[in-house]
Amino acid sequence: MSAALKDKELVPLDTPSGKDLEQLLQQVGIERLKRGKFLFRRGDTDPGNIYLLSGEVSLLLDKAGAGAMDLETLGKQRNEAEARARMLERRLLKNHQEHEQAQKALSAEIESLKRTLKDHKDEWAAAEEIRRDAMVMQKELLKELESLESAHETVKAELREALAKLDRRFETGADAAEREAMRQELDSLRLSLDERHLELELALTEQRSLEDALEDRDSHLELVRRELEQSRAELEELTARCRKAEDGRIRAEATLGQLRNQAEPAQGSGRVDGSAKAMRRAGVRPVLLGLLLGMLVGFGAPEAWMALHAKDGILSGLSGGVRQKAADLWTRITGDAGEEGMVQKNAARGRHSLTRILP
Repeated sequence: MSAALKDKELVPLDTPSGKDLEQLLQQVGIERLKRGKFLFRRGDTDPGNIYLLSGEVSLLLDKAGAGAMDLETLGKQRNEAEARARMLERRLLKNHQEHEQAQKALSAEIESLKRTLKDHKDEWAAAEEIRRDAMVMQKELLKELESLESAHETVKAELREALAKLDRRFETGADAAEREAMRQELDSLRLSLDERHLELELALTEQRSLEDALEDRDSHLELVRRELEQSRAELEELTARCRKAEDGRIRAEATLGQLRNQAEPAQGSGRVDGSAKAMRRAGVRPVLLGLLLGMLVGFGAPEAWMALHAKDGILSGLSGGVRQKAADLWTRITGDAGEEGMVQKNAARGRHSLTRILP
C-alpha cells in the first residue's frame, strides 16, 4: 500500500478497545463503524461502499452482484482525479478573474467612448447653431452691401449731375459766389463718396472674414463627424468582444463541470464497468471533443496541451484506447500532435481553428 494511504490504513476495529479505539478512529478518519468486519471512511457514508478489512472495496449493487478493487489503486485514482479537478478549478478561477478584469476595462473604455460620443454630439449641435447664425449674418451683410452699392451709384450720379451744372454755369458766366457754392457742394459729395467707398471696403473685408470662418467651421465639423464614426465603430467592436469573451467563459465553465462529473473517483470495479459501458453507449468522441475544445477556450493551446499530457494530466488516467482517441482528436483540432510543436503554435491560429470547428 502506498505511503499516502498508510495514515488511513484500514485495520480491524475489534482489536483495540477503549481510548485506543477512539484515538484510532480519529487517526484513520472513521465517521461510522460496525464493530467486527466492516467499517466506513469519513465523508463516504453511502451504504453501498463498505470497506473490508482485507484492504479491498466491496460494492453491493442492488444485492444482485458485487465487485472488488484494490484499495491502493482506488486511492491513487481518487487522488489523481482530485488533483486534476483542483488544478482545473484554480485555472478556471484565474481565467474568470482575468475575464472580469478585462470586462471591467472594456466597460470603462465603452463608458469613455460613450462620453466622448456625447461630447462630440454636443459640439456638433453647437457648430450647427453657429453655422445657422453665420448664414443669417451673411444674408444681412449681403443686403447691406447691396444698399451701399446702390448709394454709391446714387452719389456718382449726383456727382456727374453737379459737374454738368458746374460746366453750364461756367458757360453762362455765373458769378464767383455761385461757383464757390457749387465747388463746396462738389467737395461735400466727394467726401460722402469716399465715406461710402470706405464703408463698402469694410463690408467686403468683414464678408471675407466671415467666409473664412465658415470654411474653418466646416473643416472642424467634418473632423468631428469622422471622429464620431470612428468612436461608433470602436464601440461596436468592444461590444462584440465582450459578447465573445462571455460566451468563451460560459463554455469553459460548462466544460469544467462536465470534467468534474467525469473525474469523480471510482469506488470499485462495478461502478467503473458501469461508467465504461455508459461511455461506450454515449460515445467517447463527443465527450473528448467537448473536453478538448473547452480546455482550448479556457486555457489556450499550450497550457491545455501541458494539462493533458503531464505526468498527472487528464489523459494519464484514461485507458490506452481512450487516450489514443483523445490524442487523435487533439491532432485534428490543433494540427500538431507533439508537445513541442504545440507550444510553438501561435495562439491566434489555435483560436481560429477552434472557431471553425464550433457550430
